[in-house]
Amino acid sequence: DLLSPVTTAILYFASFIVFNVNVIRSGGSLVDILASIVPHLQLPWSRIRFFFVDERFVPFTSDESTYGNYHSKLFRQLPITEKNIIKIDSTLKSVEECALD
Repeated sequence: DLLSPVTTAILYFASFIVFNVNVIRSGGSLVDILASIVPHLQLPWSRIRFFFVDERFVPFTSDESTYGNYHSKLFRQLPITEKNIIKIDSTLKSVEECALD
């Protein structure tokens, strides 16, 4: 039997208790699952960093922004700061500038 998405998410985050952790996130519906589980976990939040691997070059307020979705649904519930989140600079003028940043 395959693990349920909830069990997988719990095991994924719980396995990072000892080490500095880099969590690479993409968009989709996973944020909804994580937002319902992760805030209840006791983790070393200061040692966890979130990276976005498929962010769109749109303002963070856009529904198309992966970071925007994670921020509004998950990050607001966690004891983390912007230092824990590695994201694109959406204020740059072009995708090319963003890629070089």
